[in-house]
Amino acid sequence: MKQRLITALLLTTISSISYSETTQSRIPLTLTLGAKLHSGGWTGENKGSIGNDIESEKGRGIGLSVGLRKGNFFGVFNVQAGIYEFDDEQPVYNPDPISEDFDLTGSDDLTINTGFVSLGLGYQFNRYFALQGGIKSHSQAWEDLNREVDYIGVGIGATGFIPLSDNWTLYGTLGINGMDIKDKDGNDIGDGSSTSLELGAAFRVSALSSISFGFKNEAVTAEFAGGNEQEHNIANFYFGFNHGFRF
Repeated sequence: MKQRLITALLLTTISSISYSETTQSRIPLTLTLGAKLHSGGWTGENKGSIGNDIESEKGRGIGLSVGLRKGNFFGVFNVQAGIYEFDDEQPVYNPDPISEDFDLTGSDDLTINTGFVSLGLGYQFNRYFALQGGIKSHSQAWEDLNREVDYIGVGIGATGFIPLSDNWTLYGTLGINGMDIKDKDGNDIGDGSSTSLELGAAFRVSALSSISFGFKNEAVTAEFAGGNEQEHNIANFYFGFNHGFRF
């Protein structure tokens, strides 16, 4: 139901935007490449037959992005990888409560690699507000345990901008996604939703280059087929650099 609602909102937003080919043909195309370093943590709670808190040691990672813009229309492709280490307070996924193979509560020094991949299309209505929608995938892989969980879904987001000067801009983004949860073999093991919040600032170094820094939190609620539930937050501070090319 959540995914159908988000898909309907996404299609309505896209269809509501009128596109003028004559006007757009006179506007240059801008390609932007970006990179980010991030550091943060993973917290939350396991619920159901397996219940415990979740708290990682400090995590770290890197992100890369490719963006295209023509006039008010834009598209962005993001890839982000991270690594988080846990002691006893770790995420536990158990789609089959009978299977002890998924019971990780006795494991120590656990490492989970995360990966975010997203593709979004959007429209910036003015210098203060933009809407976008797209597809997001969030993977979690347990090192040395041959275990992987993938969250895949569609969503919509809104971004607000506050220009402080010719060089400085504050921004904030709020996004929601409905997601299916799959194991490493592609089998459905549950469903969930995520809410992402990002707050940051950008400094324009030149007409086509900028640096940015800020905070981003990804909050996920998951319901597994085996009856267990989970809530977790992956929160990171980041520093990034972007450079554009006009054609």
